[in-house]
Amino acid sequence: MKFRHCIAALVLTAMVVPSTAEAKIKSSDVRKAYLKGKKNSHYGRSDINSDIRCMILYTVWATMNSGSYDINLAYAHGELGYGYTQYQFHHYGNKFVTDYANGNAWRQIFLSVSQDYASRDMEKDREVKNMVEEIGKCAVPHGKVVMHPGGLVRAEHFLNAISSQPYEQSYPEWAKDRKAWDSYATAMMNGQFVRAVDIVSRSLDGGDSSTFDDQEYMVAIDAAVTTGKANQIPQAQFVRAAGRVPERYAGYAGQNAADYRPQVELIKASATSGLMPSASAASNQARGSAERIARDRCRDAGGKVLRVNSVPTNSRKATDTTWRSTYQATAQCQFPARR
Repeated sequence: MKFRHCIAALVLTAMVVPSTAEAKIKSSDVRKAYLKGKKNSHYGRSDINSDIRCMILYTVWATMNSGSYDINLAYAHGELGYGYTQYQFHHYGNKFVTDYANGNAWRQIFLSVSQDYASRDMEKDREVKNMVEEIGKCAVPHGKVVMHPGGLVRAEHFLNAISSQPYEQSYPEWAKDRKAWDSYATAMMNGQFVRAVDIVSRSLDGGDSSTFDDQEYMVAIDAAVTTGKANQIPQAQFVRAAGRVPERYAGYAGQNAADYRPQVELIKASATSGLMPSASAASNQARGSAERIARDRCRDAGGKVLRVNSVPTNSRKATDTTWRSTYQATAQCQFPARR
């Protein structure tokens, strides 16, 4: 994944934009950094410093998401996508307006935090990971986001407004359907998760795999379920979620979670040795035959052999000089999921 960073230095109402920098980093590393941050969440113990830091983080990230990345960042993690980023930005924007805007304490912190981000060398993978980890720390859980009571503005609009710069709408190159992309972001920032699910579902079902990633659908449907809106979503729109997380969503889709998991069955076989010159020879022959038959039965049924166990069920001296042995083998046979 190639990142193109243009980190804004917000100095009260003035903005300095350093030159575009590029860093190469794997999507898996972005995901790990974000989840690492979430484990050390600020939620429940935030203060003015962390709130302002988080608002700036989401402002910059949403702005970069709107056209500066060469792929959809939701691919790394759905909560790093544009729509969900706007949703989080509004939580901190609301806190900023209600808790800090009428005082002066925020000004020095705002300046300090802004200068911090402007001074970072985003050509280095480490700095990219650090920023993503910080965004993870800022993530507010579904249902805990405080919605803004007044008019809503997108993060990139806010950035341009405080810098007295004209705003020009930009779109990422990978957004094939700009109208749907805009509508999803608007629905998310308004907390209209059912509508967001419908927008992404229609796009994906219609064959457009460019505008949205499955992760954006999962974020929207998880938010809808978590906030008690599952009954407003048609069963058919849960099918995709059931395929990804059957334990959580199969029931909503009117399906059985077990149908999405590989099935393991026990297949048994028994074999008796011929007349052998020793007890050990008889045992080895019977065990080998029983295990082979169990494996063959599993494979013939279309399964995959995971493990075979065998136990003796009979061992005796057949004549003065020969022995017989009987073994039962049990194969753990895995069959593909029914769906």
